[in-house]
Amino acid sequence: MKRRRQDFQRNITGLELQLQDMQNAAQAESDMSVEADVNELEGEISKAKEGIQANEDMLVKLTFSLQRAQEKVDAAKARFDALRESARGDIEATKVAEEELLTLEEELRTAVLALEHFQKIMQTRVLPDICEAEKAVENLHKELEETTGKASQVCPEEEVTGLGGVDKSPQEYSIILCRLQDRVRREERNNEPLEDLENKRQIIERRVVKKELTYKSLKEKLELLDGTYQIRLKKFQKNAIRLRQQLTWQFNGHLRKKGFSGSVKVDYSTETLSLEVQMPQDVSNSAVRDTRALSGGERSYSTLSFALALHEMTEAQFHAMDEFDVFMDAISRKISLDTVVDFAVLQGSQWILITPHDIFSVKAGPFVRKQQMSAPRP
Repeated sequence: MKRRRQDFQRNITGLELQLQDMQNAAQAESDMSVEADVNELEGEISKAKEGIQANEDMLVKLTFSLQRAQEKVDAAKARFDALRESARGDIEATKVAEEELLTLEEELRTAVLALEHFQKIMQTRVLPDICEAEKAVENLHKELEETTGKASQVCPEEEVTGLGGVDKSPQEYSIILCRLQDRVRREERNNEPLEDLENKRQIIERRVVKKELTYKSLKEKLELLDGTYQIRLKKFQKNAIRLRQQLTWQFNGHLRKKGFSGSVKVDYSTETLSLEVQMPQDVSNSAVRDTRALSGGERSYSTLSFALALHEMTEAQFHAMDEFDVFMDAISRKISLDTVVDFAVLQGSQWILITPHDIFSVKAGPFVRKQQMSAPRP
């Protein structure tokens, strides 16, 4: 926009020169008593004035657009900071959810292994023994009834007992059955029932599914935030590059008022800033990168130019500079004072300049006031 503004100013200057040439030509023709087409000249003059007015209107619009763009940049920076803080909170919540999900998955695997272990024990150890015992008891009862009926017909039980009896009695089989039942009850007390293990497994599976849905939702939100963050980061980096270029242009513009030239090198990765100043009398055409190699006045003016470039990029209502022209000669001091005063009047902010030297070259005006303090000693 500054380049377009300069182009418009050059066009306006060219049109003003053409207007001056036309006026001079008209004056010369009137002096030589040569009749000229006055109406045609007035028409060209009016067209030139209209072009000048249009260019001035365009310049005002561009200045207003530049101010609006700066406001949008500040608002975008604020929204970017808020979005970055929100993204940090979501990332922490996602990490907590991932840890809980891993814990639940580990519990589910442990429960499934325990269920399989107990089922295997029941299938391989307890249930076969119980089934065999029940079948044996049932068969023995049947055999006992049949044998008792047949034996009673042949010989009473008392006689068989008196002769020594059989190998095992029904009571002994009852004792064996009781032992097996006690063993089943001990196994049930020591291990959880299958129904409880199944219910616990279903509860853990539901919790895992719920956590997976939460994790998926947080992951989608995180991907969206990451994409938005990358877009904002690119815009922020582009604005940083533009600000660095603007600082260099303004610094070089202030140096040019004294015939110097220079640039500002800003490295955001290492957070460093360096100045380069080129002197007009330097035949080697090499830039000075260390301001300590400059003289006192040159270093003071370079520092002043850098400070003004920074002030132009900030919006502060009050500025103060103390003894900035101490190491300058008379010519450098006058140029510096004029530069600072013109810059302060153009910015419209309040500046306080303190110097021990005479400031007779600065003219008081509606926006400039001078105050001289009395000497500390008579």
